[in-house]
Amino acid sequence: MRAAYLLLPLCLVATACSGPTETPEPEAPAADTTPEAATPAEPEPMPAPATSAMPDEAMPATEEANAPLDAPAPADDAPKAKISLFNATCPGDIEVHADDGGPVFVNGNEASYKSFSETYYEASDAASGVTISVSTNTDGTLSVSYTGKNRANGVCTLAE
Repeated sequence: MRAAYLLLPLCLVATACSGPTETPEPEAPAADTTPEAATPAEPEPMPAPATSAMPDEAMPATEEANAPLDAPAPADDAPKAKISLFNATCPGDIEVHADDGGPVFVNGNEASYKSFSETYYEASDAASGVTISVSTNTDGTLSVSYTGKNRANGVCTLAE
């Protein structure tokens, strides 16, 4: 159905941009008529746009098409990030610890996490309002950063 909406303006543009069309010159008024009695010639009607090959019936809606944009992916399709063991210190006295395979702790509180890909996840601590972003680089090392209240953010230092 979307293709039909996209094609319609294209057809109209193609018709409108096809160049000048010949329009019949208006006939000269008869000698016995006054200028007020003369009627202008009617404009030539535009041709109807070409019909689309799309069927007229509506396509069945899928759950994915109706899901909000910020909704997480369905559980069976969600990529699972590998949580590695690490300890990190972030500016603002924020301590982060993750066990191999999870969970992630922020200042001693277990944080909920959301996986976005096999190499990136975010762990959020509702108590402190801190979100920890963890990505695995191509060489296997980790990059850890944080976002806190009042737009506080920074890069965390991994412990050796």
